[in-house]
Amino acid sequence: RGTHGMAHEVTLGLLPRLAGADASIFPNHGGRFGFTPEECHDLCAACRGPAGHLKAILPTPGGGMTLARVPEIVEEYKDDTCLLIGGSLMARSPDLADNAQHFVASTG
Repeated sequence: RGTHGMAHEVTLGLLPRLAGADASIFPNHGGRFGFTPEECHDLCAACRGPAGHLKAILPTPGGGMTLARVPEIVEEYKDDTCLLIGGSLMARSPDLADNAQHFVASTG
């Protein structure tokens, strides 16, 4: 963590909950952004953990994730997580419906 600014779990976890969001999209580790696994886990905890009267929101990792990593990501983040798979889903084949079925099957 740096010595200034706001922590990721505040800006991408607590603040979206305060604003009434249902989910919070954040850069997943291992993609094209520099978040660490620890930062991502802190974000998930801020989305799901106790926060007074605020309801939990869905953590939504994204950013350079591939279909090949879906089982790993599901294992890491467990249930109640949205997966933001974009370009990889469309790059698999021109048949988007088949790609979507493959994606769902890969989540276990």
